[in-house]
Amino acid sequence: MSVAIGLGLMEFPFAGAADYWRWVDLCEAGGVDSLWQTDRLVSRQPILECMAAMAALAGRTRRLRFGMNVVSLALRDPVLLAKQCATIDVLSQGRLLPGFGIGSPRGPEWTAMHLDPKTRDLISVITKVHARTERGLRQYLLRAMRDGCTAHEVLDALLMAFPALGLSRITWAIDVILEMDLPEFRPEALGVPGSWHDLAAEDSIAPGAVERIECDGRAAFVHRGASGFMVYDSRCPHEVTNIPHLALNGTTLTCPKHEWVFDLTTGACIDKGDRPLNQRRSKIERGRLLAFW
Repeated sequence: MSVAIGLGLMEFPFAGAADYWRWVDLCEAGGVDSLWQTDRLVSRQPILECMAAMAALAGRTRRLRFGMNVVSLALRDPVLLAKQCATIDVLSQGRLLPGFGIGSPRGPEWTAMHLDPKTRDLISVITKVHARTERGLRQYLLRAMRDGCTAHEVLDALLMAFPALGLSRITWAIDVILEMDLPEFRPEALGVPGSWHDLAAEDSIAPGAVERIECDGRAAFVHRGASGFMVYDSRCPHEVTNIPHLALNGTTLTCPKHEWVFDLTTGACIDKGDRPLNQRRSKIERGRLLAFW
């Protein structure tokens, strides 16, 4: 096993360029393995631009390796950045150590460059799909939707990333998204008409009772009240957890993940959370209870 030493810079702690190059030369001669430059486009302190610093190091040194720690993809054109990395790597004879990230959403660069924070959210979604991290995909997809991304923008981003993701990862992501059953991704929201689904016989649910019914790949909680039937999506509106029958206590439903509590007589969240259950349209037809999705 061998140990190598790399040194990183965020701010520019030198009096000028001459002092900086003197330090680089000492690192080159002294056996330091690599130099790393933090990526900041807006800063109160002096700081070098990351890709320009990589190109300069490629020309000044002959042995040192150098890398970005890390370059923010969301702040740059990805095609141009890829070309810059390839050029620097070729001219330095393979000494570039590229590192890529998406940048902090609180960074001043977003305002200074008039960038839409949805860009960062969509890149995050793509990275989780590439890694096939289901929990991460669910988390960042919900964040993207809260920040204003539309279902069409998410789907377009997945398709645009096809060369990197491949068909199997995109198919996996679509399965996860469909399982989350977000209203924005339902067929009717995407311009595909929904349909009525037969849940149960009207007289099979006693007055005042609650039943969990599975039908055509989905599940619903049904409450029969004095004024008729109320049909709710079985998935919690918080993080789309599919709530099981065991979470039911009379007309109270508690999501097992974060303990949001719902009143099934109204669908309202009565503890921990702030959003109601998603209610399905329903009707009685020829003695059968139908729900629409």
